[in-house]
Amino acid sequence: MGDRHSRLGDQLAQTGGHLFFTTDDCRKTYQELVAKGVEFTEAPTERPYGIDCGLRDPFGNHIRFSQMVDNYATKIEAAGGSCEELEQ
Repeated sequence: MGDRHSRLGDQLAQTGGHLFFTTDDCRKTYQELVAKGVEFTEAPTERPYGIDCGLRDPFGNHIRFSQMVDNYATKIEAAGGSCEELEQ
């Protein structure tokens, strides 16, 4: 491995990665994990696409749990492909 690869590996180790999980009940998942001692950076929040919450693990990885609305794709198409219109 060259110096370039080593620097890239160092950068990734400093910033962490991103993991996304879906769940049928975001609030329940949040409560279960909090009860086990998990510390969240963001509590469950309603968004146009559903409900999600976030945390960072000890290695700096960003982890999100999302409960998607069933018809989100249909809503995007009806709004002309713009998420901004969904927020109004």
